[in-house]
Amino acid sequence: MDSPNIEDLKKTKTKLEEDIKKLQAIGIPNPADAILNILESKGLILTKRQIAKKFLILSSQKFNPPMSEDDAQLFIYGKVYYKDGKLFDNDKADPACVAQPGDEDYQPPIDLDNHPLCQKIEKIIKDFKDSLKQFGAKLGEFIVAIPKIIITIATSLISMVSSAIILPFGAGLPAALTAVQTMMAAIAELQAKIAVFLPFIEPIVEGVGLIFDKIGQMIVSLLNTIFGAVSTITGALNSVLGLLGAVNELFSSTKKKSDEQKIAVEAKAEPTEIDKGESVKLSATASGGDWSFKYEWTDFNGSVVSNAAEATITPSQPSMYKCKVTDGKGSIAESTVKVKVNISLADIINNAKNIVKEVLT
Repeated sequence: MDSPNIEDLKKTKTKLEEDIKKLQAIGIPNPADAILNILESKGLILTKRQIAKKFLILSSQKFNPPMSEDDAQLFIYGKVYYKDGKLFDNDKADPACVAQPGDEDYQPPIDLDNHPLCQKIEKIIKDFKDSLKQFGAKLGEFIVAIPKIIITIATSLISMVSSAIILPFGAGLPAALTAVQTMMAAIAELQAKIAVFLPFIEPIVEGVGLIFDKIGQMIVSLLNTIFGAVSTITGALNSVLGLLGAVNELFSSTKKKSDEQKIAVEAKAEPTEIDKGESVKLSATASGGDWSFKYEWTDFNGSVVSNAAEATITPSQPSMYKCKVTDGKGSIAESTVKVKVNISLADIINNAKNIVKEVLT
């Protein structure tokens, strides 16, 4: 029996399958390797003095008025230096931008080795590199875990939908509840792995914004791509989580109704009439009772032919098959089904000859 809840589950299953395909197409790279490759190919764009100047200007934004670029350069370089009519502060490309004793406008430049500002910048750079390594390692673990966890969630959701569709008979509810529990555990594992690498984001973003110039935009763009993919995953998971409350309520209500009912079983055979040598599929649907069902199929002689809810048999003669179901509380329900086997004239004659032979001997 379908309900709005079940239809929502079906739509969510489809959406999750589509999101899995999108993630597979993206092919998220290892972020630490990607960023380190950029560093190795381009190097640090800004010098220590440029970083110190940039940090000074950014830090002064909370004051009114904030420090001007000229004042920041004067503090860091000891002089304000213009090249081709533009403010210039790359001490590696043109060391003349750093004040030297004897210069007309000389002021002592900042001590790159001992000044507290430079020591703080050294710490930011160190934290940036350490966080990048940790971020890469933890995000790498997350990426490796994605396929297994997503498949577990998708499989559990499909199992839950398949089990729920047979409501209100009840036989599929244990499997559905198990699927919910499995899915919840997988989602919790994935969320835990996401939470592990998130603390490293702030020092990385701070380091990128401070240490790099234009190349920083490439790194930020890479991080945005990664988090866009992560958001796709979490978005799909959130849509699943949003349904679990309604699903649990649906299952709990059905279980309550099932507990109030006596155990019952309906036995079926498909087909009910065959020619000799053909096979029949026996199936039993149990409901009510304690749900922990045990099945036993027996033929007209009382011989056990199967201990499963479904069985395929090849009877040699017409027979009646009985299915006995026992629940977790020991309650028993039984149901029978007849199977007609068409026997040819030749088989009848041979059987008659065998009977006569047995009588004479």
